[in-house]
Amino acid sequence: MHAGYFAAINIHQQILERQLGKTPKFVQFPEIPPLMALAVGENALSYGPVEGTKSGKDVMKMFFGEDLGHSICWNYLQLSKDTREGEKDEALDIGVENLDIGATARVTVEA
Repeated sequence: MHAGYFAAINIHQQILERQLGKTPKFVQFPEIPPLMALAVGENALSYGPVEGTKSGKDVMKMFFGEDLGHSICWNYLQLSKDTREGEKDEALDIGVENLDIGATARVTVEA
């Protein structure tokens, strides 16, 4: 994800250069040694230049946790965080009263 962020910055710099004639200020992603982790069943295999090749359930837990990395992504992206943080969103405060199939509903919005 971080490399994608750097790519987006550089694309934006190119757009600014073409549209506005500004000199681009490109960012460069730092060099990262080859790394890999692969989950297979209940075990995982990893490779790193210092550690070499490792495998086992402990490697699975270290790289992927208990759910193949789902909770790692969920928490990083803050998908369970309430983004409203005390602010009222009118679209979320819609109340429907006396709803009957085929009848007209009265809708109220509280600000």
